This record gives sequence, structure tokens and C-alpha cells, in this order.
Amino acid sequence: MVEPLFQQKNRSNNFSNNKIGRPASPTKELVNELLQQQVNYNFELNFILFRCRRATVQEKYDKNFK
Repeated sequence: MVEPLFQQKNRSNNFSNNKIGRPASPTKELVNELLQQQVNYNFELNFILFRCRRATVQEKYDKNFK
């Protein structure tokens, strides 16, 4: 049998109110690791954008001068 909607809602509210044990603040190692991941991501993204830009310029050159 399907539960009434308000009972499902109450159950989900109870679940969301449960506290999850977490440290008060991130550790220095975790912060450094996350920053390094962001730097790596930015580097890869910039490299991809550079290659796309370069390919676009090459296509325009080929179209106009060949």
C-alpha cells in the first residue's frame, strides 16, 4: 500500500535533519589538495581553449590565403 504524501514528506524531513559528523574545518592537506586539483583543471582547460583558438585562427588563415 502507498503511504500518504504527508507521511513521506515527514520521513524525508526527519532524514534531512540528521546531523552528519564532520570535522569543524578542512585540514591544510585537504585545502592544498583541492587547490592543486583546481590549478590542474584550469591548466587543462586553458590548454584546450588555446588549441581551439589556434585551430580557429588556422582555419581562417587557410580560408583567406590559400
